[in-house]
Amino acid sequence: MKTFYSPALAALSILACVAIFPSCKSVYHPNAVNTPLFNNAGEIRATVDPGNVQLAYAVTDHAGIMLNGFRVKENTEDNAIRGRGGLVEVGFGYYTRFRPFVFETYIGGGMGMVHFDETRQENNTTTIRSFEARGTRFFVQPSFGYTSRFFDVALTPRFVFGKYSNIVTNYSTQEQIDGKFYAIDRPLWAFIEPALTVRGGYQWIKLQVQFGISQKLNSEALSYKDTFLNVGLSFNINHIYE
Repeated sequence: MKTFYSPALAALSILACVAIFPSCKSVYHPNAVNTPLFNNAGEIRATVDPGNVQLAYAVTDHAGIMLNGFRVKENTEDNAIRGRGGLVEVGFGYYTRFRPFVFETYIGGGMGMVHFDETRQENNTTTIRSFEARGTRFFVQPSFGYTSRFFDVALTPRFVFGKYSNIVTNYSTQEQIDGKFYAIDRPLWAFIEPALTVRGGYQWIKLQVQFGISQKLNSEALSYKDTFLNVGLSFNINHIYE
């Protein structure tokens, strides 16, 4: 599969990269959902996993900001298909606590890019096919969560809207149609991406596991990754436990 920069699919925001697999070319890959679950002003949360870096800061007792970075770079085993992509986005939101529960909602957006190329042998000649695009994305993500010293859990139904642009490719029209990345700059793409986030540890450092499903709402064909699983560490500073 090739990499196409994932969150290049969404209105007002970002492209994200996609993983590469030998059997297909994917043009959308959802990034991790940033779920701060703040308790008080001045709190800082940083979450890191192999593909995502996410920061969030509680500006007041009810307002927060976030910054997300996402990058993927993968090749097939024979190195015939190489892909890379990336995304950066910012968000602003509101949170409130009903101890030990938290409700928060964030809106934001960003920009990203995706590139993949494929080396082929055709008629005893080596040829290279490539695809590149940029995109913007917008997201809305309400979260419902529970937090404690040892355990956090959150359910987040994220909504994503995006638009591809600046497409450059030498794949034939039929190859693009077969690969489900033909004329993808025409629609405004929409996805619903419910995610479950679970963190376990003690106070300021916890192991985070997040699993989500991405469901395309458009009727147009698109090659995309419909699930995501992220495992990393979450650090929480200035959280006041009561």
